[in-house]
Amino acid sequence: MAYRWLGPLLFSAACACVFGCAAETGLDPRGGSGGESGAGGSGGIGGTAGSGGVAGFGGTGGTGGTPQTLCVTSALCETCPTERLCDTDVDCVTGGTCIESGCATEQGAPIKQCAYAIGGACETTLDCGAGRECIELPGEGQRCVRTAPGCSAESHCFEGFDCENFVCVDRRVPCEFDSDCPKNYVCQDAANDGQQCVRVHQPCDQEIDCAGIAPRCADVDGDGRTECAGVDDPNVPGDACFNADCALADLNAPVCEISGIGAATVCGDYGLCRSDGDCDTGEGFVCVALGLDGRKECAPTGGTCSSSTTCPTQQVCASPRVGGPPSCQAGKEEL
Repeated sequence: MAYRWLGPLLFSAACACVFGCAAETGLDPRGGSGGESGAGGSGGIGGTAGSGGVAGFGGTGGTGGTPQTLCVTSALCETCPTERLCDTDVDCVTGGTCIESGCATEQGAPIKQCAYAIGGACETTLDCGAGRECIELPGEGQRCVRTAPGCSAESHCFEGFDCENFVCVDRRVPCEFDSDCPKNYVCQDAANDGQQCVRVHQPCDQEIDCAGIAPRCADVDGDGRTECAGVDDPNVPGDACFNADCALADLNAPVCEISGIGAATVCGDYGLCRSDGDCDTGEGFVCVALGLDGRKECAPTGGTCSSSTTCPTQQVCASPRVGGPPSCQAGKEEL
């Protein structure tokens, strides 16, 4: 299933005063005293509402009591974070992981927040996999939330993070438009008013798991697993694109390729595959596992990377939007 790091669930949309955003950013006149004016919040599930009216997961410790300073924003973090601040995982409630928000202090230290790996819809915890609990999330309904430590290859991480050696690694790629993202990625809202590239063909169990990414959940490449899938026109109801249909229509465009606006899909050379035979081998395409969930995709030979594990953080191994062999893609670094 797809697991999203839901920005509205984790961050306030308001650039509030914890990091000196009285107007936008500046010095907090309260200084760094702890206690009631520290950055740690309080409350349980359904606590203080964040953007979109979604509730928080309870307050966290971390930076409470440390001297307040200027908040430096970035393409991934355009609004200073104010809720669920943390220094380590210990500051987060069960199931939370302390990650970098994308904003930093004036001295360059990352400002961190608690994040939660959220899965599919559920009615009770029995509907969730091992290590997950069914929790009511305002604005989302009841969802499976990972409470067990670590992660697995099926993307049991937050949106934009990959599970590498059982640890969630930051693969958030900043963007402003879909055209800033690699092939088969779309530009979606991230936490704190930023935007990041999100891979469309990620695991799912039902279409609600693909909300905001693609309109369908289907077995695109016929390997028995379902993933978020595009259609010919995201604005018009229709069936998902299937490789089998593409291969029958044109052997020179045998796979479902997402490279337009949103999840608009065409039959092309770039897309999910099971073996080299699924790809346009006459044009030098091979089937490679660029992602870390076991899914492969067609890409030209001669790339400078074969997996995101070889790329720096906040980059992914993928074919450029304009086409070509895989390389480490950094998106739009400055907005």
